[in-house]
Amino acid sequence: MKKVSKKNNKQHIALISLISFILFLIISVLVSYNFFTQIDKNINIFVSKSTNQGFVQFNFIIGEIFSYFFITLLVLMILYSLIKKDKKIIFFSFALLLIYIILEIIKFTFGRIRPENIFEISYSYPSRHTVLSIVLVGFLVYLFLNKMHDWKKPILLVSISLMMIVSISRIFAGVHWFSDVFGGVAFGIFSLFFSIFIYEKMSRI
Repeated sequence: MKKVSKKNNKQHIALISLISFILFLIISVLVSYNFFTQIDKNINIFVSKSTNQGFVQFNFIIGEIFSYFFITLLVLMILYSLIKKDKKIIFFSFALLLIYIILEIIKFTFGRIRPENIFEISYSYPSRHTVLSIVLVGFLVYLFLNKMHDWKKPILLVSISLMMIVSISRIFAGVHWFSDVFGGVAFGIFSLFFSIFIYEKMSRI
């Protein structure tokens, strides 16, 4: 029964990875053909009219806090993996670095301009914070959730909430279009589940 359950889990992981990758490709094509332009502008106008400068700065600070958290945790993970020689931590540390590099290549390839703001000057699509929040929090859940049986539901709830807060804050901060975050969610889910799928495959060798 356990072997059947593990096989089903791997199939689910592969399926989620495939669906999210296809979704990311569809969103990317639509972005390249300016399908979301009017939708993005309408959402951006609504957000700017519904918020004040203090709220915008607050949401930007959320993103900055996550950036420092990401860098600090990544460095700690690499140091820990080098000291303890933990294969799982090593794999996911380098997976994070590779995802970051691929993400920067995608952003440079699209070269999409951000909404007008005073905070960010790099390219917009897809949202880096959205992708990395999903991948980083997802990795942490995958690595440690099984060791905390009594806390599974609260941990999952908090993790999903963190992903959503970081992602939505990028729109409210005025540094991303809606479609940047939408594409970031799809690419983040793909990166997370594809990395887990590869690790599960490698761990069997």
